[in-house]
Amino acid sequence: MLTVVSIGVIAFGLILVVVQLIRGDHGLGWLKGESRETRRAVRRAIRDGGTDDPGIDRLARRVIRSAPRVGWAKYFFGVMLVMSVYLLVRRSDETLEVVQRVLQSALWTGLIVLIVVNERRLNAYRGLAGDS
Repeated sequence: MLTVVSIGVIAFGLILVVVQLIRGDHGLGWLKGESRETRRAVRRAIRDGGTDDPGIDRLARRVIRSAPRVGWAKYFFGVMLVMSVYLLVRRSDETLEVVQRVLQSALWTGLIVLIVVNERRLNAYRGLAGDS
């Protein structure tokens, strides 16, 4: 029963990772008072690396500067990935355990990709490296 529940939780985590990668919502919680269209424009500007609209540019820079830097997390997720793969190879007897380990490995991989993509998006924003 616990294995089935953990599979569901891990699958939900994978869905969240995919949604975050597709939408690129990193740090947009700082724009709660802004309209939906403004948040979309800021997200697009961060994803594209810049915008010509000075208001959107100002908000994008604010989001980027206030976004937490979690570079350490990719190493933590890497260790978790190695552990999950080890357990998959070493101790998977039942089909549900195999499914659980494969989903865990996919989740850790997805989280690493999410962090790397977000770091690249935030670091690639036009002219921000010289502003710090």
